[in-house]
Amino acid sequence: MKTKLWTAAVTIVVLSGLLASAAAFIAWNGIISISASDGHPAWLNSILEFGKTKSIEANSKSTRIADFSSHNPDALGAAHFVNSCAICHGGPGDPIDPVFEGMLPVPPNLQNVVQNWDDKELHWIVFNGLQFAGMPHWPSKDRSDEVWSMVAFLRRLPDMDAQTYLNLARGNAELSERDSQNIWNQGRSNVSRQTCAKCHDTSIAPPTSDAVPRLAGQSESYIARALTEYAAGIRSSGFMEPVAAELNETEIREIASYYASMSSPAPVSSGPLEEDEITDRLKLELGESIALRGISEKSVPACLSCHGPRSSTQYPKLIGQTEYYLKHQLELWRRGGRAESRSGLIMAAHAINLTEEEVSAVAKWFSQDPAPQLGVTTRD
Repeated sequence: MKTKLWTAAVTIVVLSGLLASAAAFIAWNGIISISASDGHPAWLNSILEFGKTKSIEANSKSTRIADFSSHNPDALGAAHFVNSCAICHGGPGDPIDPVFEGMLPVPPNLQNVVQNWDDKELHWIVFNGLQFAGMPHWPSKDRSDEVWSMVAFLRRLPDMDAQTYLNLARGNAELSERDSQNIWNQGRSNVSRQTCAKCHDTSIAPPTSDAVPRLAGQSESYIARALTEYAAGIRSSGFMEPVAAELNETEIREIASYYASMSSPAPVSSGPLEEDEITDRLKLELGESIALRGISEKSVPACLSCHGPRSSTQYPKLIGQTEYYLKHQLELWRRGGRAESRSGLIMAAHAINLTEEEVSAVAKWFSQDPAPQLGVTTRD
C-alpha cells in the first residue's frame, strides 16, 4: 500500500514538473501569441467564459440585496454610466467605439447581456470589476451601496430606447446639441456646471434622485472642501471621486460659488408613508428633540449646533435634504463607513451611538423643512 502511494506521489510531482517546464518553455519562446487581433482559441475562450461565470456566481452569493426602489436610482445610474461606462460599452443609440471593439475580450453591448445575470451578480461585477477583461472596479471600495443605482439602471437597459437613455443621462442638465452629440460620440462631457446638473439641483429643479444631496444654498467653503476631499480620495464616493479628480482649484471655487449663491426648489421625499398620524407625530417629535437638544446620555450633540442655517460654514446645512439621503448617510456612519476625512470621523463617533429608530426620526424631521418654525429660511 505504501509503495503504491509513494509511486502515485512521485508520478504527480514528475507530471507537475513537466507541465511547469512546458509552460516555461512556451512562455520563454513566445510560442503563444498574446495579440488582441488574433483572439483566443475557441477552447481557451470556453474555459475563460466558464471560469468567469462560475466565479461570479460563487462570489456574489454573499451579497446582501438592498432596497434601491425608493430613491429614483435610474437617473443617478444613467449619469454615471454615460460618464464612465458608455465609452467602452456604448448604449441605446450609442454604438461601441471602434477603438474599444479592438479589446480582447470585446466589451459587450450590455443591452444584450444584462439579462444573463441576477441583481447580486450585477452588483458584484460592477463593484469588483473583472480581471483579464480590462473592466475596473468601482472607484470607491468603501461605497458598495452606490452600486445599487447602477444595478437599477442596468435592469432597465435591455428595453430602453435612445431618447429615454438620453433623458435619464442628462438629468437636470440643459445640454446643447453639441453636448448631446458628445454623449453619443464620447460617452462623457467635460466637467462643467452641466455635469453637476445631471444629478444635482438647479435653480428650477431638485436633484434627480433622493440619494443625491441638495447643494443650493450650501456654503462656498463647505462645497469647496467636499470637492477637494473627493478629488484627494479622502471622502468616498464612486460617483463623485472621478468627477472631482478632473477639477482644478479654480474650477472647484467656481462651482462652490455658483451653488452657494443659488436657490432651488426643495426636493420632495419619496420615503415610505407612516402607518398612522400618531406614529408620524411621535417620530417627528423624537427627530426634533435630537436635532435641537441631542441625546446627552449618549454624548450625542444637537444636530443644529453644527448643521443649522447659521452654524459654521465648514459643515453642511441639513434642512430640506431628503429623508432617504439623510438616513442613508447616517447609516453609513453607523456601520463605520465615510470616516476617512476629519469631519467624517466626527460624524462616525456620534452616529454609532444612534439607534435605527433615532436615525430614521431625525432624518424625517430635517426632510420636513422645519425652517419656518425655527425662524430661518433654507434659501440663502
